Amino acid sequence: MFEDLKKEELAVIFQDYTLSHNDGRMCESLVPFAEEYRRTSGMNDLLPLYVALEIVCKDFFEEVAKRFFEYDN
Repeated sequence: MFEDLKKEELAVIFQDYTLSHNDGRMCESLVPFAEEYRRTSGMNDLLPLYVALEIVCKDFFEEVAKRFFEYDN
């Protein structure tokens, strides 16, 4: 999901995540990815947005860690 994003794009999402997390808000940068996840998983009506956001957030940080540690799987 995040594989095609440039490092700079990931940095913008991370900055938004950090600011929103500190303010107790939802990370708006991840919402489009969560909505896409809901659509592509076929669970658009069943999966709450906050659950999709948790899944997408995990995927985001896995991609960031993979690039940071230059791990290729």
